[in-house]
Amino acid sequence: MLRGLPVMVCNSSNPNDAVPTCSTGSTWTDGWIVFVDKNGSNTKESGEELLRTFPAQPSSIKLTPNTANERGVVFNRSGQASGVASGNVVSTGAVFEICSGKLKEGRETTFGATGRASTGRKTCP
Repeated sequence: MLRGLPVMVCNSSNPNDAVPTCSTGSTWTDGWIVFVDKNGSNTKESGEELLRTFPAQPSSIKLTPNTANERGVVFNRSGQASGVASGNVVSTGAVFEICSGKLKEGRETTFGATGRASTGRKTCP
């Protein structure tokens, strides 16, 4: 990472607020935020730089995390990715399933332990 600090991507129920926060649940339907996690707490705190926000997607789009990264993904200062569940880093890498109600085939995006992303096809429910 160019910043030399951990960067966190987490689900947020209020990504459009003046001071958005990470959600405590596992749903990503309301949106998500990206921020510099200076103290490594895996939560957005006062004084931590907000890099980007993503609003809720249309209801036909489903973004589903693996249970090991239900709360988000943290990229350490070397760019390595780890999944975050219940506020704690619990896995190496992270997986998200992206499906649309209009298509039977979706995508599965994996962030490997090295931080490299790959995308493959996924059969949607």
